[in-house]
Amino acid sequence: MMSDDCSTSNNQQVIIDDDVSSSSSTTPAIIIPLSELDPPPSRSEILRDKCLNFFSGKVYFWIGVAVITLVVIDGAFFFFLFIGAHNMCTPRTNCNPRNWWYNFSIQFLTVLFTYLAIITLPWRLSHAAHLYNSSRKYNRSSEVGLDLYGQPTDKIWYHIPQSRRENIIFFLILNTLTQYANQASRIIFYNFELQDVYPGK
Repeated sequence: MMSDDCSTSNNQQVIIDDDVSSSSSTTPAIIIPLSELDPPPSRSEILRDKCLNFFSGKVYFWIGVAVITLVVIDGAFFFFLFIGAHNMCTPRTNCNPRNWWYNFSIQFLTVLFTYLAIITLPWRLSHAAHLYNSSRKYNRSSEVGLDLYGQPTDKIWYHIPQSRRENIIFFLILNTLTQYANQASRIIFYNFELQDVYPGK
């Protein structure tokens, strides 16, 4: 979803004229430079756009594909170890080297999810600032159909009712924070013995 907002960093922004918007959707829109917006993009908005662009590049796309693939593979590996579907040792749900690989698979999954929580945080914070009106002083409306600059857009995300977007962003940020807490706990309780007993369990 992050890539949906990266067009805001382009040097131009589409603004639908009052007369044009009342006609058919095929009527050409008026294009003006972002610098002519009232007010023009702030330094924080320009920095935000650069950040969103950076994390939406092709490199991060393919890294994302690799991460999702690893999540599926390691998730399956973890599941088979969890139910004892292996021939490493006995008893199959509590023995070595099964326990070592079991802990490794959990740690690896946690790192993968933490990576995803890190690269999606700029997008989540950008929309939190937009939706919760901390950017109101810049005259950037977050009403339905308006993008981060308060300008008309066809992107699906901006056509979700504002209250629902606020709820979605709230839980996404909550997810990010809890994932960071989970990662911290995996660092503290780093081996199978520590994570298998309270408070690591």
